[in-house]
Amino acid sequence: MRVFFLLKESFSGYRRFKISFILSIFSLFVALSLLGLFAYLFLNAKLLVDDVKNRVEIEAFFKETITESTAQNIREQIQNWEGISQVHLITKNEAKNRFLSETGIDFKDILTYNPLPASVSIEVRENYLTRNFIEDLKIKLLESGAISDVVFNQQFLDLIESRASTFQNILIVVFSIVMLATIILISNTIRLALYNKIDVINTMRLVGATHNFIKLPFLIEGIIVGVLSGIFAAVAILIFNYIFNRILIVESYVDFRNLLLLCSSLIILGGTFGFFGSLISIKKFFKQSVFPK
Repeated sequence: MRVFFLLKESFSGYRRFKISFILSIFSLFVALSLLGLFAYLFLNAKLLVDDVKNRVEIEAFFKETITESTAQNIREQIQNWEGISQVHLITKNEAKNRFLSETGIDFKDILTYNPLPASVSIEVRENYLTRNFIEDLKIKLLESGAISDVVFNQQFLDLIESRASTFQNILIVVFSIVMLATIILISNTIRLALYNKIDVINTMRLVGATHNFIKLPFLIEGIIVGVLSGIFAAVAILIFNYIFNRILIVESYVDFRNLLLLCSSLIILGGTFGFFGSLISIKKFFKQSVFPK
């Protein structure tokens, strides 16, 4: 019976103040949609960076004196090193065929021998793909005595990591600002509802109703506003994802599992914002009240 009364009181505020209720949902919906949009873009950027990093390879060239069988043995040794994902051997003949397919130039018309060295293409595990690990790997390869040169575009990796870090910091700042604005918005909306019901609240307190009994309907009201706004924001993100994949040229890296997780997070986040916004507002209201606590 008590639970039914609390729910009834929560929904009664919506019937009496429909415009305020709609504006609250709309404002929180916009805030959560912005958060979801930035999170969606950030997740796309992160997955893109991870994909690019996984494609980055280190190429180590063998000395001319190294035979193909020796190169194969060295490849197997490197494969067992910590942090190494895959090692592909490129023989002198394969290197010649690659050069011919990429440039269309056959150096047999000029030279009587194949000048291209054999090499290994090394893929590093994502967690190990750092400047220090790459530098240590270069030293280790050159100290083996079989490698004459190691090629890796460190500047490209640094640029990727720098851009990803900058984007992440921007997201954190924007997220914090929107989160604070959202909590203030909910707080002010619930406070307005409290003052609109001040006569009812004072009457309830005079007849002996506890503070918790009075507070609960407003907390439930804030949670409902937050959850509904989160649902609408999740739908907006789903629509944006559809547009991103079907209309724009760029394909999203966010799969269905991550998209579902993002939408669920928006709904939970909306309910959380609604709860804390209501809690802050209620505490201020009772603190300013002339009635004893």
